[in-house]
Order: sequence, then structure tokens, then C-alpha cells
Amino acid sequence: MTAAIPSPRDLVVQAERELAMGHFIKATSISRRAGKLVERIEELHQKFVDLLRKAVDKTDAMEDMGYDVNEARALITSSRDLAMKSDYESALARIKAIKKTLNRATYMPFPLLNKN
Repeated sequence: MTAAIPSPRDLVVQAERELAMGHFIKATSISRRAGKLVERIEELHQKFVDLLRKAVDKTDAMEDMGYDVNEARALITSSRDLAMKSDYESALARIKAIKKTLNRATYMPFPLLNKN
């Protein structure tokens, strides 16, 4: 997540502080913001998982047909790393770049090594 967006955990802590000070309405408002943020993160995560699954399947299929998919595999790895840091916007951008990478993948009809 970007630095400008507070984490849900930070919002919950802030809501707890407001609640401890007796600011019930403000605490409720902050808690609702945290809930909406969690929902947005869940949506982004599900979108990421769906697109990643499709990208991996397409990459595997192209590799089985004899294409060099090393660049696509590197993008898959980096997108997973970004998702693990909750940077879903960047992770999704990497996933979208995989399609372009696969479109320009080099066909290798005679691989030097058998992958099995």
C-alpha cells in the first residue's frame, strides 16, 4: 500500500484511542473507514489472484509450446512480491505487462535442455 493510505490496523488503533477518550461518533466513523479499506483490499487481492492464475496458466501453456517465457516468469515473481507487500496496484500493473511480454516471447523449437 502506498504511504498516503493508512493501513486498516492504524485506523483501528486510532478508533480505539478515540473510543477511550469518549469520542464515540468519531471512533465509529474511523472504524467504518477501516472496514471500507479492508473491503477494497479484499477486492484488489481477489482481482490479483484471478489475473495471476490466468497469467501463470498462459505462461505455462506457451512454455509447453516451446516459447522462452523467462521474462514473464520474472514478472510473475515480482508481482507476487509486490502483492505480499499489499501493493496491489503495482502488482496488477506487472500482471498486465505479462501479456505484452508473452506476445513478444521468442519461439525456441529446439530447446537445449528438457525441462523434465
